[in-house]
Amino acid sequence: FFRGKRLKALLSSQRMDQAARQPWAWLLLWVIVLFGSTLVAAGKCSSPSAPANANKPVCPSGTGTGKTCTFTCKAGYTGGGTVTCTSTGTWTQSGSCVAVNCGLPGTPANALAPTC
Repeated sequence: FFRGKRLKALLSSQRMDQAARQPWAWLLLWVIVLFGSTLVAAGKCSSPSAPANANKPVCPSGTGTGKTCTFTCKAGYTGGGTVTCTSTGTWTQSGSCVAVNCGLPGTPANALAPTC
């Protein structure tokens, strides 16, 4: 979360000078540095991407922590499932889409066996 230029800007000498004048600011500054990425991620996930061979998940109740979105499979695949937003801002998946396998067709009466 805080890398490169963002971290340098956060810890710039100007900010340090401001923090020195207000004692509570030091605490706030270090809380942001230590826990910033957790605080930002907590409570909401980004829009979920489609699992392999599935359509984009539908999220009727939003993408907050604990919210579940449902996905269906693309044509030629069977199954389906859900993705759930975790408290860390990531998605966990339950279910999947697998290719439909009809097997080889039977041999019609008075015909030769089919070849593929």
